[in-house]
Amino acid sequence: MPANVMALHPRKQDNPDDARASAPAITLGVLSAFEGYVEGFLATAFYLQQQTFGQIAKKLHINNPDVEDMKRDLAAVTARLTL
Repeated sequence: MPANVMALHPRKQDNPDDARASAPAITLGVLSAFEGYVEGFLATAFYLQQQTFGQIAKKLHINNPDVEDMKRDLAAVTARLTL
């Protein structure tokens, strides 16, 4: 691992346990990226329905969505979407 990543970990370097700090950081990064993806995707669908930015902002208050949340919300949005 790069030294700058391991510097964030409180234990000394070259310890096999140092890698334990990476897993939570990677998990949090992936979760936040997925949340941004879901919000962006749904915002685009709402925009294609000619909704205003205010309406879109009110509907996109998603915290920690999972795949089932996205599936449910996307089904509700796309049912009304016509291209």
